[in-house]
Order: sequence, then structure tokens, then C-alpha cells
Amino acid sequence: ERFDTSTPAGRLLRNIMLTFAQFERELTSERTKDKMLERAKKGMCNGGFTPFGYQRKNKKIFINDKEARIVEKIFETYIETKSLSKVYEYLKNNGTKNKYGKQFYKTAIAYLLRNPIYTGRIIHKGQIYQGVHQPIISSDVFDLVQEIHKKRSRKNRVFKNHLFGGLINCADCGSKMTPTYSNKTRDGKFQKRYYYYRCTLTQKNDWQSCDIKQVNADRLDRYVLENLERISNDKEYVENLVFRINHAENSGYGIGYEPSAKTCELTAEKVISTLKAVCAEL
Repeated sequence: ERFDTSTPAGRLLRNIMLTFAQFERELTSERTKDKMLERAKKGMCNGGFTPFGYQRKNKKIFINDKEARIVEKIFETYIETKSLSKVYEYLKNNGTKNKYGKQFYKTAIAYLLRNPIYTGRIIHKGQIYQGVHQPIISSDVFDLVQEIHKKRSRKNRVFKNHLFGGLINCADCGSKMTPTYSNKTRDGKFQKRYYYYRCTLTQKNDWQSCDIKQVNADRLDRYVLENLERISNDKEYVENLVFRINHAENSGYGIGYEPSAKTCELTAEKVISTLKAVCAEL
């Protein structure tokens, strides 16, 4: 509709119409949320991705016998080996595929092992409700798997502040490098811990997925810090770098951002000061 926003009456009518439109939108949202909550309380799924092991018919899920046998084997193998890698190797060696005909990833296996839908329950907004679909595994088996997972999570925690965690990419495959470690033992007794940045592709698939695999964290941290310190003492290099950044039209610096009018231009003094402060702190 046309509103004469140059007059008080026109602006009032426009604002009233906008308020009613917003009210209707919020009311529709609340009705949808309430409907989904009621479905969850009745044990019915609210759409979305159909879990492996089930198939969807008439807005309900039913067991897919072929996939259900694979799910049972996944839980059994994990309980026996207590290792996601062993489960991954079993599925890979047997040529087992997911719903899309692709190989299972470790992350997908981990999610499957933690999904309570296989015990006949469903999750909605963080709450678990008893479902109307048939379970594939028993609650006792599921609880045992969760206990194993908790123990392994505590055991695998990395007690070290990696300086460049989440910032390093693998030169071979381009994947992110994540902090990890290995322990040196002798006669069953802990002696020393070694820290690494590991390519996430080797965690997602297997150890042979990437040629680099992992790099020593201490060596990489020391290499980067030594170079930052060297750069901070090379004023001419920093001045040339800052000049290129400030004057290059497509240097990659700040692309996608709209700086405010108060934004100061990058200066060599600021860069040097920041580098020295970082190196002194670390």
C-alpha cells in the first residue's frame, strides 16, 4: 500500500501496519514452536535428516533392516575396541557406505554413537523424549558406549596452550591443523609428552589420507616466533609491507569489511610495537 510518510497520519498508519505484520510473524513462529514441542512430547520426529538405520514414511520413521544391522555392528565394534579408528577401519574394509553411497567419516560415526534415537528416544531443543519408533539397540548398550566415550575424552584432553591452534593449514591438503599429543612410556610408566599440530583430514578419515600428517608443535611455535622477532627488528621490511597493505587495491587485507571513518591507517611503528609486545609476552 501507499503511505504518505510526509504527514504524521501517514507515518502513524505505516507504523501500525508494520507492527501488526511483526505481531503476525511472531505469532506464527510461536505456533510452529508449540506444534513441534507437542509432536516431540508425543514421541514424533519433527522432520530434518533421517538417521542412518531408519527410513521415513508418512512423517514417521521406521527401521531399515539392512542399515540397522550396520548400526548394531558399529556399537558392538566400538564396545569391543573402544576406538573410533577401529570402527572406521572395519566399515572401510567391508565397503560399508552411508545413505549417500559414500564412505563413513569418523565424525559421522562419533555422532551416530551419541545419538539416543537408536534407543527409541528423540531429542528436541536439548530435551530427550520417549519416541514412538522402534529402537535398534538397548539403553544398556547405549549407556555403556557413552561411558567409554567419556573416559576417552578425559584421557585425550590436551593440557597445553597451543599458540597457533586453529590458525594453521596443512600445506598438502589445505585442511586445518589441530593440537594433539603423544606419550612416551617405558615399562608402562609415563616419561614424556610430545605435542603436535595434526592434520584434521587424518582424524576425519585415516592416517594415510595426508602425506604431512602432523608437525612438531614446539618446533613450529619457535620457528614462527623467531621470524616475528626478526621481522620486528627489520624496520625497512615492515615499512615496505605496511605501504603495500595500505595502498594495494586487492591485497586481501580488510576485504569484506567496511572500516569506519575513524579507522587509523596502519603504520610501521604500530606493527613493530605489536610484534615486540607479542614476542616479549610469549
